[in-house]
This record gives sequence, structure tokens and C-alpha cells, in this order.
Amino acid sequence: MALAWSATGDSGRTSSRRQPCDLSRPVALMLVAVLHFVPDGDDPYALVRHLLDALPAGSWLAASHATHEYLPPAVAEQARAAAHTG
Repeated sequence: MALAWSATGDSGRTSSRRQPCDLSRPVALMLVAVLHFVPDGDDPYALVRHLLDALPAGSWLAASHATHEYLPPAVAEQARAAAHTG
């Protein structure tokens, strides 16, 4: 698994220099607004477990997931249909 990050300079611009993550220390895996695009048939729990297993001990997972619970019914149905068709 190749991981890299872009260093930010004093000017606030992203540097073109890339450095590998130090996987001898804990890191954070951020799955923000992506898991709801993984169909149940692709076993998202196993996919996340596979990613976590590759991380060093003490690492953290930050995840968010969309919900249809608070949407108006018509909008929720459109969101479900879009999720199934990609």
C-alpha cells in the first residue's frame, strides 16, 4: 500500500514535493462521504477492515456516512435510486 502526503509551505500553497507517510507511527484513515457509495454486495465492512489491518497500531478511523432518514420522501427515493445505479 503506497501512501503519500503533500507538504504545505509557509505560503499556504501545496508543495510539489511528496513524502511517504511514516507507517511506523499511528496515522488517521479518513473515509469521509465515501462509504455510502460502496454497495452492500461489495462488503464495505470487509473493505474497511482490510484498510485498517494495513495501518500501524494506534491508528484512527474517521468515517461519515450519508443517511436518507431526514430527507423528504421524494428526495430520499432519488438518492436511493442514484446509489443503486452509481
